[in-house]
Amino acid sequence: MAILDEQQNLLNENSVSMQPVIVKWGLISAIVSIIFQLISSLIGFGSMAFVLTLLNLGISIYLLIMAVRVDRDEQLGGYASFKRVFLLTFAIIMISTIITQVFSYVYMNFINPSAADAALESAKAIMEKFNMPEERMDKALEEASANIKSPMNIVKTSLWAAVIGAIIAAIYAAAMKKEKAMFE
Repeated sequence: MAILDEQQNLLNENSVSMQPVIVKWGLISAIVSIIFQLISSLIGFGSMAFVLTLLNLGISIYLLIMAVRVDRDEQLGGYASFKRVFLLTFAIIMISTIITQVFSYVYMNFINPSAADAALESAKAIMEKFNMPEERMDKALEEASANIKSPMNIVKTSLWAAVIGAIIAAIYAAAMKKEKAMFE
């Protein structure tokens, strides 16, 4: 009888809100991405920007791991389903992406438009380095400039982030889920 009583005391993950974890870690992730974006803007969008992008990616991966651990281990007593981990990481990725994209749009169009010009110049230098034909380069730079200036870029980027975020969330969910055993 004691085993049945213990199983009834196990925490039901549906009764614990993910919202505080999602908001907290989504905001932290967005702030980190914005800081890296500002640093890239200050030092230029050259080869060091690639290193900063990799560092930002590494920190983003770490933040997602920490968010899942907080939710699973601290809020749920060490257990979380695939579904919960997937939804948690996907929501954090989307919140971070949308906030970062809104900031990027405002920053590049209103706060520091010269950063957009610098990014385009850096892109042009990279294309020239790879001997891209002039007409293809002009077209690519024209499209990039239009994207920077368009608020629809936030929507396009968010849609891509949703696809990529779902893949990342599925990988995280598969790796970090910890289901309760039936007769534990």
